[in-house]
Amino acid sequence: MPSHLSIDMLSAPQPRSPLHTREITFQGYAREDGLWDIEGHLKDFKSNPFVTSAKTWQPGEAFHDMWVRVTVNSDLVVQDIEAVMDGHPHAECTAAVPPMKSLIDWCKA
Repeated sequence: MPSHLSIDMLSAPQPRSPLHTREITFQGYAREDGLWDIEGHLKDFKSNPFVTSAKTWQPGEAFHDMWVRVTVNSDLVVQDIEAVMDGHPHAECTAAVPPMKSLIDWCKA
């Protein structure tokens, strides 16, 4: 790390117990056709068993496990988007996937 950067650490917390963790990672790729893929992976898990009407999720087992790939051009216009859920605690969670296709042709730039 460059010497001109400084990171202040948080102070020591009060005694506590972990409840919930959400991990989000992103990776970017340059494609051979000139487009870019950005892939995201979201995982939620609990430190204790998590019970729904359909299943008991064990500690550390991802109950939300979602992958998204967004393909953009050099103008950052969304060309395609793909989303899947490998894990979800409720049937209605999967309703988040189909509307993502509405982002095609959207531009944030």
